[in-house]
Amino acid sequence: MGDAIPQIGIQTLIDFWQAGEFPFDKLEKFYTFDQVNEANKASNDGSVIKPVMIIDQDYVPGV
Repeated sequence: MGDAIPQIGIQTLIDFWQAGEFPFDKLEKFYTFDQVNEANKASNDGSVIKPVMIIDQDYVPGV
């Protein structure tokens, strides 16, 4: 474990993404704290790989 070579691994992921085979933008989804049950359901049913809970109401993802 931990023996990945970033110079190869990252380029491979980019190649997959460019070929439409790795939708990294769909791996995570942001939820407000009042959506905790929705986030849990999405995680359990596999529709979201990484649900991210936003506790701070002033936080804006990607900014």
